[in-house]
Amino acid sequence: LFPTQARRMTRNILAALFLSAYIMANAQVNRHAYRNPTGKEFPILAWYSVLGDGNITPERYKELRNAGFNISFSHFYDIEDMAKGLEAAQGTGVKLMVMCDELEKNTAETVNRFKNDPMVAGWFLRDEPTSHEFGRLREFRDRVYSADTTHTVYLNLLPSIVNPKDLGTKDYEEYAQRFVDEVALPQISYDFYPIVDEGGKIHVRPQFYE
Repeated sequence: LFPTQARRMTRNILAALFLSAYIMANAQVNRHAYRNPTGKEFPILAWYSVLGDGNITPERYKELRNAGFNISFSHFYDIEDMAKGLEAAQGTGVKLMVMCDELEKNTAETVNRFKNDPMVAGWFLRDEPTSHEFGRLREFRDRVYSADTTHTVYLNLLPSIVNPKDLGTKDYEEYAQRFVDEVALPQISYDFYPIVDEGGKIHVRPQFYE
């Protein structure tokens, strides 16, 4: 009986170890899983949005809300302007995807200052990076996550119409895959301007459907 019991015990131990490893691995994945910044609402983000001292007011954010937006993304290059934006957004139904110079330069201090603000929708890293910047962006992402894992971290990729040489890859598929592998944010976002006017002729770029 002893060999049978030993085999059974070994199987149980291995199963327990496998289950523990599986749980830990999934906990690591889910730790940075995507969370909808707007709760049960479908997130609709106004890009570049409200800018300038005279416009960072509750009235402007209420206009955004009335137009159907529930997230505002503005380029706050100064941390105090960002603070003004978060204050002005209070009670308007519009949260902010925030960025400012200090977010990258003093990440932990900036994130810790604002991470409990209910108007923060998430942290923005940068717009349209090439593949050469993925390593630095991964480090930036890690600094944000070390201070806050409750908000999404976001950036916007270049579109597929860009020459692969400018992306730093052999093609767009490699560019997107390297972003997934190297930066590993909880969502993939890219821009694309599908309807263009070329020589007075308006048409849809065929790459849009790729």
